[in-house]
Amino acid sequence: MNDTQAELKKSYNIIWKKFTDRDEYETLIEDRKTTRKVYYDLISEILKSFTCPIVLELGCGTGIDINNVYEYNRNIRPFASDILPRSVEVGRGISKSHENNISFFVGDTLILPIKDQQFDIVFSQGLVEHFKNPLTVIKEQVRVLKKGGCVIINVPQKYTGYTLMKRKKIKNNQWDLGWETEFSYNDLIRFKKQIKLSEVSVCGYQYWKSWKEPTFVIKDLIDKLFRQIPLEKVKFLANFQQAYNALIRKIEVKWGHYFLQNIVIIFKK
Repeated sequence: MNDTQAELKKSYNIIWKKFTDRDEYETLIEDRKTTRKVYYDLISEILKSFTCPIVLELGCGTGIDINNVYEYNRNIRPFASDILPRSVEVGRGISKSHENNISFFVGDTLILPIKDQQFDIVFSQGLVEHFKNPLTVIKEQVRVLKKGGCVIINVPQKYTGYTLMKRKKIKNNQWDLGWETEFSYNDLIRFKKQIKLSEVSVCGYQYWKSWKEPTFVIKDLIDKLFRQIPLEKVKFLANFQQAYNALIRKIEVKWGHYFLQNIVIIFKK
């Protein structure tokens, strides 16, 4: 284990001990279904192109994501891994309480205890950004992926107010999650060229709900205006509000990976 891994493992042992001492998993599970709906919908859409796919989540933490994905589509064989035994233990507990048949195991994402070409889909959230050489992590995911399989990478998007806030806290040793970075769409495309995979799709999701986030401020001000003025009573204005909502959603779908808090990209082997 190198110094970066040891530091990350130490940080996460502290974080997960605090987190797993609480009993708020059901609330968090429901919250994730809302805040990460775009992410889950994207995974679910990819799952449809496989017959009984074998799916692996890396850096699973509490295992909430793999549990939610499994409940979206039970026609999969789900596996999940984390470097911390405590995280795996919590994941198994959540899986058992929801009667989800998910196989968990402890593993290092840089040296997975898995043979080549075993999975149809490998996905992660909140993992790749913690490595100073993220390409090594991605290459290991590609190694265990079957030909025709998909790697789904969910990371912080670079050009946001959230990134500026996070960098400042990291610099002042105030960031609880240890060292991490962020990525632009172009950064991820460079990885694609290095690992020689094809891009399937890309999207962004979630606003950082802070007035230090310009895109959120603009949207929030307009949304508040709509809430304060009952436009639905005037047909023309009601139609305007519907058109505005449709336009915002279209912009988020088409260009959200350039300005929303998280970016998700899918590569095919």
